Amino acid sequence: MRWLVWFRNDLRLTDNPALSHACRNGSEGIIAAFNPCFNQWRAHDWGDPKIDYILRQVHWLSAQLGKRGIPLKLAATERFEHTPAALLSLAQRHECGGLAFNLEYEVNEARRDQETIEAFDRDGREIVAFHDQNIIPPSALHTGEGSYYRVFTPFSRAWMKHLEDGFEWRPKPAAKPKVKLDLAADRLPDPPLAHSAISALWPAGADHAKRVLKRFIEHWISDYPAQRDLPAADATSTLSPCLAAGVISTRTCLATICDAFNAQPQHLPRGPATWVRQLVWRDFYRHVLVGYPHICRNQPFQHRMRRLSWRDAPQDFQAWQEGRTGYPLVDAAMRSLSATGWLHNRLRMVVAMFLCKHLRIDWRCGERHFNNTLVDADLANNNGGWQWSASTGTDAAPYFRVFNPTTQSRRFDPDGHFIRDWCQELADIEGPAIHEPDAVQRRRAGYPEPIVDHGEARQQAINMFKMLDQGG
Repeated sequence: MRWLVWFRNDLRLTDNPALSHACRNGSEGIIAAFNPCFNQWRAHDWGDPKIDYILRQVHWLSAQLGKRGIPLKLAATERFEHTPAALLSLAQRHECGGLAFNLEYEVNEARRDQETIEAFDRDGREIVAFHDQNIIPPSALHTGEGSYYRVFTPFSRAWMKHLEDGFEWRPKPAAKPKVKLDLAADRLPDPPLAHSAISALWPAGADHAKRVLKRFIEHWISDYPAQRDLPAADATSTLSPCLAAGVISTRTCLATICDAFNAQPQHLPRGPATWVRQLVWRDFYRHVLVGYPHICRNQPFQHRMRRLSWRDAPQDFQAWQEGRTGYPLVDAAMRSLSATGWLHNRLRMVVAMFLCKHLRIDWRCGERHFNNTLVDADLANNNGGWQWSASTGTDAAPYFRVFNPTTQSRRFDPDGHFIRDWCQELADIEGPAIHEPDAVQRRRAGYPEPIVDHGEARQQAINMFKMLDQGG
């Protein structure tokens, strides 16, 4: 029969379980579908950088599918609740007897998927759905008590043990359809940031993603443990946008690294093993999202943290967004985020903890800002990182851990290269003073005084958390 393949955050041909199934079984050809859902995307705080990146990937995907005789058709809706009917109508028009897709795990997305399954089932059409986002699916790992893991370290041990037991983690090659259809693809929406600086930084296509991975393995992965926390160094993979959109799979990343070092995941050298640990973190946060779905509903993982008394300080929040806090590393980070749509992981922790612990502004405000500005915005990872920084999440930083942004600056940008790149008014300040300019240097540069004092802010944050234990 003819299959309909529904693409979402799996915008690739290689190692795509739903597409592979359809190619094996589609004796009358394949129709691809994409569901632009702009109102729902905006309601989920998708910003222009992410939407632009997704749509450029869909343009690339449509061209690649077209070469294989698979036309990509649109099932556009305003919101998710209309998606099942739109997909079913598309299947009926093109005589598709089955629907294949890869599962998404967020609450609204999972509900939409289930309603789509039910709609196709009522219409007598076959449905197959696959786990794809993780190397190990959420249903496959549980604690001894049968619950989902809440702490990363035991999860990581169980993850590695699962691979040792023969779990199939290697990617599948791109499948070819049995029949090519002579049918035109639909015209796709224009990306909102076409020809912009941000768009130019993040090229589309799986070939680009594979080149980025290859370059990282060849030049940086061996030194990754020593260099990964230095934002001025080109020492991280920058693959997070590709992974978030599914342009390359985590399985492909893992297999490519294992092949490059001729080792199984459990026996990799320190450099690649440290980077593979980041893939384990991606799996972990998705397992948490499935096991504890209240985090999809804008709630802290730890229920008692609902009683925290966050500050309502819109001017301070705006200063943080615009990079005007008076702390050079924080400001450089936030300006780079606005300009590039991406942020180094060490800096994500620094600016997140500054917002939550220094300004005592609700972590959800920061999470929303990241969603609106990041090319790689991803609910599971973004929420996990923010709740870690805010000490409200699973496996979170202790509430009394408050990064000193000046100490972080001296440690991870020792020569001030990153700061000078993004806070250009400070570029003429020489030596260690770049991390903590004095009043004269600030006035001369037109750079603001610190918005808060670190010591005072740290104590106020600790007191805010202590009040929970005291019934405040």
